[in-house]
Amino acid sequence: MAISRSTYGTRRLAIVLFACLLVALLLLPSQSQRLLQYVGGPLGQILSVPLAAFSSIDHGISETWNAYLALQSVHEENRQLRRDIELLEGQNNQLREAVAATQRYETLLNFKQQSPSQTVAAQVIGRDATNWYGGMILNRAKATAFVWRWEW
Repeated sequence: MAISRSTYGTRRLAIVLFACLLVALLLLPSQSQRLLQYVGGPLGQILSVPLAAFSSIDHGISETWNAYLALQSVHEENRQLRRDIELLEGQNNQLREAVAATQRYETLLNFKQQSPSQTVAAQVIGRDATNWYGGMILNRAKATAFVWRWEW
């Protein structure tokens, strides 16, 4: 019980001293300014170290957050560019197929012009499924009255 009374007395003494210091600062402004300047110089230097550390940490967190936000917009831009690339690759493939078909038609036209007999252009739309005959189904047979059977 003696220990708790001395702790209680120390607390009371600290509170009374703090209250007296607060009253002195409020009632005697010119004297308190000199006192604060005298105490504030070394105290300010001591407090500047943790404040500079907190400021540095805050600045680092702020830069990291701004970099994260910038990466979010870059990620969305990257996604959009990938969709554009996919679309352009599809268009490129279609154009390549058109070029290949044009070249096939050009060689067919050259063959038709150089051939001494009359020719009819037709596409093969089906083949015989059996191994006995090598038959083909052409897409121009009825329109030109052309019947042809090719066997191995």
